[in-house]
Amino acid sequence: MLVANGQSAGSSLWHTVDRWLGELRHQAHTVLNDVRAHCVPYHPATWTVLLGAALALVIVLPHPVWRYGARFGITAAHEAGHAFSALLLTGTLSRIKLRHDTSGVTYSQIGTGIRGVLVGMSGYPAPALLGLVGVYVTCIGYSAEWLLIMPMLAIIEGVIWVRSLFGWLIIVLGTAALAALWRYGPADLNQVATLFLSFTFLFGSLRDSLNITEHRQPDSDVDTTARLLHLPVSFMGFWLVATIVAALAAASVLLFWHF
Repeated sequence: MLVANGQSAGSSLWHTVDRWLGELRHQAHTVLNDVRAHCVPYHPATWTVLLGAALALVIVLPHPVWRYGARFGITAAHEAGHAFSALLLTGTLSRIKLRHDTSGVTYSQIGTGIRGVLVGMSGYPAPALLGLVGVYVTCIGYSAEWLLIMPMLAIIEGVIWVRSLFGWLIIVLGTAALAALWRYGPADLNQVATLFLSFTFLFGSLRDSLNITEHRQPDSDVDTTARLLHLPVSFMGFWLVATIVAALAAASVLLFWHF
């Protein structure tokens, strides 16, 4: 009798699990079909490029909008650059803290050797490189996919490393906006959004680096790296600006070649 009841209970549990798995497979199949439907190359028009660049300048150039808007995204990408290089070179990363004053800190045991130098140098160029990738992806017609990938990267960064409530708020709002654009936005709007974000990263990275070189701070990445390399701070600032300008030039070449 007990054996029969046990078999009945086990059979019922198995059917329940099998039903749940079937529903999960159905939902996964629906999501994949939705992703495939969006993964159709759609190359940008000239007006989408100009509009994306103009909107980026609107939020990067005016100081109030930059100070309380665009710079949050630049800081998040900056700290992500430190985090990625720290994981790549040392395999250790403690946490990332994003503050309401648009500053951020990445905590990692990197030491003061060449690895520490490379991790320290990777922050400011990171937004520019992210913007360059966004321009390239748009030029080959996959702006919608980029809007899907960026929230995934933001969620991974947030879940694993971000340890501040404000940082979580920035990531959640940004992820929700990009996911909504990917899911419900038409192709032209996705292109404008991707180019807007890409140009914002490119222009914002340049503005941020110029601000650091003009207003030196003893604990900035530029000063710290210069001390580790025993080089003038002006040289490190020049290298930083030159790297970002090179990314802007590469993006311009991509767009010129495309059109």
